[in-house]
Amino acid sequence: ITELKNWKFALDQTGYGEGTGWAGKYFDDSNWADVKTNTCWETYEAAMFDYEGMGWFRTKFTPKEQNKQYILHFNGVGGVAKVFVNGSLAGTYENRYLPFEINITRWIWTTGENTIAVLVDNSFRGKTHLTGGPKVEWVLYGGLTHAVWVEERRVFHLDHVRVDTDHCGNAKITVTVGNHAVVTDLECELVAEIEELNAVQTKQAFCSYGTSCKIAFEFKDTGAKPWSPDAPNLYTVKVSMFRNGELVHWVKHRIGFRTITTKGTDILLNGKPLLLKGANRYDEYAPYGICPPEECIREDMLAMKKAGMNLIRTHYPQDPIHYDLADELGLMYMIEIPLNWWAPTEDDTLADHVGLLNEAVNCLDDTYFWHCNHPSWTIWSVGNECAHSMP
Repeated sequence: ITELKNWKFALDQTGYGEGTGWAGKYFDDSNWADVKTNTCWETYEAAMFDYEGMGWFRTKFTPKEQNKQYILHFNGVGGVAKVFVNGSLAGTYENRYLPFEINITRWIWTTGENTIAVLVDNSFRGKTHLTGGPKVEWVLYGGLTHAVWVEERRVFHLDHVRVDTDHCGNAKITVTVGNHAVVTDLECELVAEIEELNAVQTKQAFCSYGTSCKIAFEFKDTGAKPWSPDAPNLYTVKVSMFRNGELVHWVKHRIGFRTITTKGTDILLNGKPLLLKGANRYDEYAPYGICPPEECIREDMLAMKKAGMNLIRTHYPQDPIHYDLADELGLMYMIEIPLNWWAPTEDDTLADHVGLLNEAVNCLDDTYFWHCNHPSWTIWSVGNECAHSMP
């Protein structure tokens, strides 16, 4: 993994850059500003604080190995992102608060330096796009707000691992194996383990070239202690893939064993009635904006715990570090997709809002994809203060 930390930055208030080569491999960006990731552009200069519009970022990347899959990963971008590799459009992403990945292999020069350019636009795009309302009560921070890296993977790798648990110590681990080879089928051995419980299972998998397959492991009555705000017990799931006896890829996830159900008007956590006590917390911390360091987030969460809270509500998905800390400290999360203040008028039809619907559903799917294994995530929320009087 190569983290891309150092970037060149330039404003593009009039949309001039895309048509005049700012994404190009050899474009001269020597007079652009030097900036780093994990910062929002509101912190670059005082004059940038209320800026909503377009900005460009450029950096260089040189592969460490050849014959790999090159996956460009963003932990989040403050706005709609258009990503270019050596001048070619590699992909776009609209959900500003979520991680996303782009396979950039086809555009990479494996024996030399590559140029990665990102056009970010954090302006309001109308009521048919998220956030749905023309004005929000927090700053729509812009820029490369979270970590960016390139992962060099083999053509055979683990695409996703999902873990479903309950408080009785049962766990189902669903592994998605990806075969990104052009002509070679994959036969492999998968090993799933819950490290602290010394629970291990092995299964064989077959995946045709250019496809993916799913393999499920089920662990029964492991003896795991339940996760709750009072006792945030955590365990480590590790999944490894072997081909011809060689370790090809592995991933780890921290998990908790817990069950959420309802009975009448009660919410039950691990079979016991749960009283929710919490606050809405924006991801905003002076002077860092949406990009505070881990110790500041931890300080906030410890203060909430000390005040007797057990739940944090957010109006939008937050950086994964929040959920890692909440898992560890024992705080539940109500994660909300950023559909806020959507108010259709009497003249509107469903067709006027199909774009917004698609974005909201995609955001919900992607939120689950990236954050489903966090025991702290206990409540879904699909909108905030939206009008509901129209058919």
